[in-house]
Order: sequence, then structure tokens, then C-alpha cells
Amino acid sequence: MRHPIIRGPKQFKDGNQIYRITAVGGLHKIGDQAPYFSLTGDIDRAHMGLLWVEDRGGCIHEEILRHWPELKPLADLHLSDMDGVPMHAAANAWYWFRGMLQDEMSIGPYAPRHSAVQCLEIFARHVRISLEEAAAVRDAVKKLADSVSFYGRVWESRHLPVMQAGLNTWIEAQKPRWKEEAQAAILDLGLVIF
Repeated sequence: MRHPIIRGPKQFKDGNQIYRITAVGGLHKIGDQAPYFSLTGDIDRAHMGLLWVEDRGGCIHEEILRHWPELKPLADLHLSDMDGVPMHAAANAWYWFRGMLQDEMSIGPYAPRHSAVQCLEIFARHVRISLEEAAAVRDAVKKLADSVSFYGRVWESRHLPVMQAGLNTWIEAQKPRWKEEAQAAILDLGLVIF
């Protein structure tokens, strides 16, 4: 089934060039997997005033939201499952969480190639919280690891599993909030499964 058009097409001008944008999405279902939220777009460019040619498309949330800011809940939920849980919630959160710690400890060979600040921003977007809340989660999980006594010298390799377990517990506690956000978006935007 073709993706449902939820907004557009809408023409706009950028400099001397005329474009049209279309937003597509809803709850996407492939095979036996549970539906997940999807928001993508297509932008076509007017060519010599005669035909439209593809200019760009895909996960162009900034451009979509510039024209339809009411779609922000769907952009926020993009690639989350029907219950609002982000894709690979715990694993992706842990990856970006470790990146936030790179200035303080060795986080291993599979570290993000982003600064600690960028990792904080990406973590916050992934779990859909503010930067202040993300910093508070980081600090609370670090404090949890600091409160566990280890015999002998405290090695980072002992801290990381404790922090990962603490973060996983926090992730599980977010599921009711995520589900409420998903249900609100489905109702407010009239999303359908396609």
C-alpha cells in the first residue's frame, strides 16, 4: 500500500525557485511486525515551468515542520513502535549515554563520533525529554554507579555495567509516558495503519 499523504502538496518559493512539499506517514506496518510511527516527505522542484522533478525527500522533518508544525508529535515519534517506545530504546539510549561520559572515562572502542554535548542532545531526542532532564538522568545514573562499592580500585569497566542497568531501569519506567504520547498523537492527528 502506498504511504498515505497526510499533508500537501503545498507549493513554496525559495529564492527564485518554486517547490512543492508533501508529507506522508502514519503507523507503518511491514509483515508481522507491530506498526511503527513514520513521517517522511517529498520535495519536488519546478523545472522550466513545465514539470516537477524530484529534489529531495525522506526524513526531512525540519522542512516538514516548517510547513506543518502540528506534525511535531509524529516527527518526535518517528520510528517508535505503536506504544511510543523508540526503536532499540535501551541499546540506542545506552550508546548515546556512554558518549555523554567520554570526557570523564574511557567508554570503549565503539564510542560515538560526537562530542559529549552532542551525545546529550541526541540522547534527549531519542528518549523524548528536555536537555535538562537528560542531564539529570545522566547525573543520577552516574551517582548510582558511584554508590556501589567495589573491592580494590574502582575500574570504569565495573562502573559501566552498573550504569547500564540503572539506565535500563529508567528506560522501563518511561514506557507509560511514551504510550500516552503515542496514543495522543494517534488521536490528535487521526493516524491510520498503512
